[in-house]
Amino acid sequence: MLWQYVGDMQTGAIYTAGLGNQSRADTLLALARKKEKNKDVINKIEFVVSVFGKLKSNRNSLLHAHSIYKYEDEKKPRWIRASNNPKSVHMYCHADISDVTDNLMWASALSNCILDLIMYYTETDKTPPSFERFPEPKVLLPIPIQFPEPEP
Repeated sequence: MLWQYVGDMQTGAIYTAGLGNQSRADTLLALARKKEKNKDVINKIEFVVSVFGKLKSNRNSLLHAHSIYKYEDEKKPRWIRASNNPKSVHMYCHADISDVTDNLMWASALSNCILDLIMYYTETDKTPPSFERFPEPKVLLPIPIQFPEPEP
């Protein structure tokens, strides 16, 4: 979609080479706000980018977990992962199988939204995409676990 705003596939490839997915989403949103005339399309792109960011955060919390542990007094297991900065901190979120399947459902719904936008860009008559929203995913809240620094 981003390439539609920069002119052609070759120019788009130059712009997006080396960009991560979040940077591509942010760039798409900035270009759409600047170049897109259809406000419904801008609204749909804003929604897609918002949902993408939440799903990316949830995916990272789940897939980068090195341990899953359930305490008796907690309703859901902890998905524990290391933090990049500082190294002495680990993070966890609470999630169970329903959270995993919910995220898969939201990813499927997001794919349908993106397909609507792609079809809008590739059709010659520019029929506006449908703008059916689905409930946005809840973010699996990361909670820090502070470990004391080892003494030298």
